Amino acid sequence: MARQEINLGVLPNGVGGDTPRVANTKINDMTEEVYERIATVENSLSGKIEKTSVGAPDGVASLDHDGKVPSTQLPSAPAGPSSTDDLPEGSTNQYFTQPRVHSTTLAGLGALVNAAIVAGDTLLQAFAKLQGQLNVKLGKGEVAADSDKLGGQPADFYTTLMAGATATAGGVKGLVPAPAAGDQAKFLTGAGTYAAPSTTQTSWGGIAGLISDQADLKAALDAKVAIAGLGLSKKWSSGPISWSVAGILNLTHNLGFEPAIVVVKGRYKAAVNGMAIGESEFSVGILYQSAFLGVIARKPTTTTLQIQVARDGLRLSNAAGELVAVTPAQVDLVVELWA
Repeated sequence: MARQEINLGVLPNGVGGDTPRVANTKINDMTEEVYERIATVENSLSGKIEKTSVGAPDGVASLDHDGKVPSTQLPSAPAGPSSTDDLPEGSTNQYFTQPRVHSTTLAGLGALVNAAIVAGDTLLQAFAKLQGQLNVKLGKGEVAADSDKLGGQPADFYTTLMAGATATAGGVKGLVPAPAAGDQAKFLTGAGTYAAPSTTQTSWGGIAGLISDQADLKAALDAKVAIAGLGLSKKWSSGPISWSVAGILNLTHNLGFEPAIVVVKGRYKAAVNGMAIGESEFSVGILYQSAFLGVIARKPTTTTLQIQVARDGLRLSNAAGELVAVTPAQVDLVVELWA
């Protein structure tokens, strides 16, 4: 409730002011409100402590920004052990000392299983699997428990040397005997011994007699044509060469003779004129309406040759038999020589 103003009227006799009843009623109402507010304040203060008691002796502890009592206001804790060495062990939960671990038994080891150890196994399970694997292995002088692996053979079966064959008896399989010092150039024979090869049978220098006595070898040689009798016996190829119009290409070959035949092919490196990349087309010189097109071979020697594209460029044919100009970006030249 807001403050209520009492109208005192006009001086000097209070004409127009509140009557005593109205004025007292306003006073009573405001006084009642004051008492109610005082009661509310008293109720809110009930159970509160004096501010001066916070952090004071025999008072209450203050709180830090986290709502916790600062360590400076806590009583000192009694002295305790600084490590497990200061704590006595119990009768059931005892310390794992090294002697105790070493003397721990494998009680509860369980069945011995021939299986792989996995990460999820306990130590007892791992030991059981390991012992199970060892139990099925072949021991010295024993027969293998798993005949599928070792064929059920006695242990010396796998260490016996081979026995060589004779003219009347076959050999027995086994380990290959070790060669002795000085036997490094020898081979192991079916007799189980090391022998040197016969030079009279394997060395070309050991062949005796005339070539005419070697019927099969002589027949093969007679079927060959002498190089001197061949019209063309050697060929040389340049591989792909870049070119330019009227440009001269100086080539070096290894024929040892002046070329008798020169063939120049255009090898496509772009799909044009109905030709695929890598396909080739032979080129010749052409006189076409006062234009000179094609490739000329010049100055042949036993080791060199000049190739020149004509002054008006190079033309190759299409599927319709028409001559179509090609460029160095579309076609490389390949030169082949025979002598």
